[in-house]
Amino acid sequence: MKATADNRKIETTDVLVVSGGLAGLAAAVVSATAGAETTLLEQAAVLGGNVTQAYVYSFYGLYQAPSSADLEYTNPGFASWFAMGLARAGGTRVPEVLGRIAVLPIWPPRLAALCRCTVQPLAYRYSCTPVWSGWNRRRSMILL
Repeated sequence: MKATADNRKIETTDVLVVSGGLAGLAAAVVSATAGAETTLLEQAAVLGGNVTQAYVYSFYGLYQAPSSADLEYTNPGFASWFAMGLARAGGTRVPEVLGRIAVLPIWPPRLAALCRCTVQPLAYRYSCTPVWSGWNRRRSMILL
């Protein structure tokens, strides 16, 4: 961190991720795990995006189109790892086949807790700082 002539602080980071939704969380976790100094910015008070903010109760697209009783993950990366962690934390039920797609029913509060637990060990500074924008008070998380 360095200061400018008018005493504003400028922080530097290898990777800046703007959004603490599931895609942003994936990018930040993979980046930090690979050794990059990573900053994750989120305007909401909790991580997880629409799943935790709007209480979305299922994940679509995790599984290939069901052709048998056995479901296969579409991509064996962060999404499947996170879904398995959510299952271990009691945040999911058994996947459901709905016609030609399979969905994973989830419990949003458990997902929010898993997001927090996934990120905190990677963060050397964790803060939730109020940010004022006009008349609207918003929350912003900065995770480095």
